[in-house]
Amino acid sequence: MNKAELIERIIDAITDPWNECPFDFEGIHPLTLKEATNYLAELRRDEDLSDLDPEDRLPAAVTPELYMEAFNCYLRKMKHECHILRLSKYLTATESVCEYDQFRDDYEHNDPMVLPVDFLLDEFPFPTASGEDPDMLDMLLIGKNSARTFNPEHNYCWYDKHTATLFSSDTPFHDGIIHARALAEFILGPDGHTALNYFLGSLLDDDEIEEIFHCSEAEVRELYSLS
Repeated sequence: MNKAELIERIIDAITDPWNECPFDFEGIHPLTLKEATNYLAELRRDEDLSDLDPEDRLPAAVTPELYMEAFNCYLRKMKHECHILRLSKYLTATESVCEYDQFRDDYEHNDPMVLPVDFLLDEFPFPTASGEDPDMLDMLLIGKNSARTFNPEHNYCWYDKHTATLFSSDTPFHDGIIHARALAEFILGPDGHTALNYFLGSLLDDDEIEEIFHCSEAEVRELYSLS
């Protein structure tokens, strides 16, 4: 077995994907080599007592060093998942539509352009099927098509250019029109450093950072390798 296959076997041996929740790992610290040595020895003893077939046992090539690396890697993954889940909850609760619009061109998704309804006061801000600005007849058609889907009293709106229809809502994240999980994954991913810097420096206060990440801003910056 190569290293990746051995690590996969270790993760399979120490986790239960049907019962484990990412939040179960938040209070756990990375293993030291001494702890990994003890845990590996205990696991092999349990395998002996269970009289497992050789193919069901952890391979002999698994060392304490590899056990430590696999566990700590999985631990980081679970804690990262906790951050994504909490940031998604924050984005939905605060309906961070302006922040979504600020960064939506920087990551892959299928969500529509969602803008404040006030943007409609000056000009039509959405791309059209023809690629041209709508004329008066176009606007009349859009108004007719949108009679039941658009409310100017709502905060946010989006446009389906294929049906020439405007839609609106006060809560597009909550309604599932735009997806907080995809945005959170981008913010906390390798290409989201600019966005994460913005959130940490301009949007989140200390209490919100602690609530989402369970650590300080300085620790978040170190964890996600921000300059």
